[in-house]
Amino acid sequence: MENVNILRLSKEYFRYCIVGAIVTGIDFLLLICEVELLHIHYLTAAFISYTTATVIHYFLSAKYVFTESETEQNFSAFMIFLLLGVLGLGLYELMMFLSVHSLGMHYILAKVFATGVSFTFNFLYRKYLLFN
Repeated sequence: MENVNILRLSKEYFRYCIVGAIVTGIDFLLLICEVELLHIHYLTAAFISYTTATVIHYFLSAKYVFTESETEQNFSAFMIFLLLGVLGLGLYELMMFLSVHSLGMHYILAKVFATGVSFTFNFLYRKYLLFN
């Protein structure tokens, strides 16, 4: 039984990585367009792109990642997903700020770092708090 759970978790994590890559691409594209074309401050742009990506991520995760979940796609599940996303957003914005202001990183490199830190964190709390 333990091997079945590990296999299921591995499959979910693999699908989460694929969805995450797609959503991360959208997130990066939005961030760069907002900063470079619209001249929005990088932290504001990061907030907008992350929030947009979180909404897209919910629908893709509910449909393609956590398919064996008992969780239905409904408004309350979506709101919980967004609330959990706020936790991730706080971590993400903190990592962006510290990377740019304390470490002197360019905002795109800081985004790579912040995305890496928050990726597994987001998978784990979404998996165990929402889709379990």
